[in-house]
Amino acid sequence: MFDFRVEFPRLKTPIALIIDDPAPYVNHLYYLKKYLNPKYPDYYEEFKTIPNDFLEDFISVVKKWPVKGKFSVIPNPAGQGYLDEGLRGYPKEGVERWVRLVKDEVAPLFDITPEMITHTNAVDLKTGELLPMHEQTWASQQTAETLTPYIAKALETLKKLGFETNGVTSPGAFGIDVEAEYARAVLNAVKRVYGAGLAWYFLKVDKRSYVVYPRLAYLDKYRGEAVVSIVSGNDDVIWSTMTPESRRSWSRRRLLEYADYYITGDGKAGRLVELLNAGSYVVFHTHWNSLWSNDARHGLAVMEEVLKRINTLIGDRVLWMKLSEIACYYAASKTLDIHVDKSPDHLRLFVDNRFPCPDLTVSFNCGFKVDEVYLEKGSFRSGWTEAKTSETVMKLEKSVDELRPNTWVQKGERLIICFDNRLGNTVEVKAA
Repeated sequence: MFDFRVEFPRLKTPIALIIDDPAPYVNHLYYLKKYLNPKYPDYYEEFKTIPNDFLEDFISVVKKWPVKGKFSVIPNPAGQGYLDEGLRGYPKEGVERWVRLVKDEVAPLFDITPEMITHTNAVDLKTGELLPMHEQTWASQQTAETLTPYIAKALETLKKLGFETNGVTSPGAFGIDVEAEYARAVLNAVKRVYGAGLAWYFLKVDKRSYVVYPRLAYLDKYRGEAVVSIVSGNDDVIWSTMTPESRRSWSRRRLLEYADYYITGDGKAGRLVELLNAGSYVVFHTHWNSLWSNDARHGLAVMEEVLKRINTLIGDRVLWMKLSEIACYYAASKTLDIHVDKSPDHLRLFVDNRFPCPDLTVSFNCGFKVDEVYLEKGSFRSGWTEAKTSETVMKLEKSVDELRPNTWVQKGERLIICFDNRLGNTVEVKAA
């Protein structure tokens, strides 16, 4: 049997780190407690400001250890001003330098997304005034029609700052009560601001299931439009490093205990290893405040240990990806149309993919020993006797160790091919 499958890219498990809530200077927890819920813990308002040099500490960690994922930039943090215009009470040059550092040092590794507009009070777009409710509360009463301009405003602010994205992050559980409307609004806003047909959002966390996959929240395959919900698989345990009790009792032992939740020192256990061994995507999240730990920066030290363990202990099994890359690959994996022409010594595989992506990895039972594999551009229409090729893009190399981009390997009769689907859509396989 042919038994066609879409595999994980390069036969490695996609892994990504999500960082929620960053902004220059503003500690949004302070404003959440002050303006929306005085019952929040006292440590929320212990600091009004997160110093900008914390971003430099974060950058030094993520540049030391391989990592990719998503990093939020709140467009109008706590309603203190839009970043392209400046924040009330803070130096404009400081805001501009923070944004420049994110653009130059963080954006090559992480998708930069808005976390809606303020992450605190909702905004009346007509008047610019803050409403007496959290953005999450406001969103629960909206439709795709009313959510679209709100999300578009957040995206437009980041676009003015020089960022490009096709995804957003939900502040809290923004949109969870009207998720179908929310998914359509995300797509509409991304199309309006950036012209992209593929969009994604981060909203949900599943810290218990053995297998946590992304989800197709919306799909119009033949228009090439889709929205992917990216789900995190962990509990943000380092949130508690903000508390005075945690800071007073901090020690190296405590740091390692926190790291063990994610991955143990021998790489054999921990939540991320549990997901990896179950064949899951490994997407995990934390928060800017969790890393900063109310200026103790203990959470960042924990995350550095986690990244060190991932890359040294299981690095050969995972592939770091941005969330936009995961969204594209997942959409492709669920929507491919294939056409196969086969003879005893030749096979042509045409892949119709509305979401072309790099490192598309497929496998199938070939039926003969393979000598050469080529990537070509082609086309297929119902009724033709075979797929038509118009141009050879490249000869794919035979892999001698691990599967790399634009290579192939044969294991028994099963052929595994990794190719850049943005360059070609037809694979030509010739027998020895």
